[in-house]
Amino acid sequence: MQCPNCGSYVSDKAKFCTECGMRMPQTQQHTTSVPPTTPPDPTPGERYYADDPAPKQNPTQQGQGSYAWAILGFFFPFVGVILAIIWRVTKPKSSRGLAIGAAASIVLSVLTTLAIG
Repeated sequence: MQCPNCGSYVSDKAKFCTECGMRMPQTQQHTTSVPPTTPPDPTPGERYYADDPAPKQNPTQQGQGSYAWAILGFFFPFVGVILAIIWRVTKPKSSRGLAIGAAASIVLSVLTTLAIG
């Protein structure tokens, strides 16, 4: 079977595409009286796979967040903003620290410029 979203080939029994995570259309008719159980729709940043319908995310993938990311964002605000945008779904805590550090740096720069002259 081919995924209607990305065009990759997946198993006929797959409920979700292994490449893009899109729910595959069900082609088989169930003859039992009990409806089949399906996993919930994936949330942003979470993908389901055909072999394991609901994989657990590794805590290190989510980003544990630390002050180090905020410090990096403070001293390198451009890098902080770029990484915060990239990581906003996969590592929300680290992304937030980077964004806060970058924002603090930008605000401090503007205030210093206004104060000096």
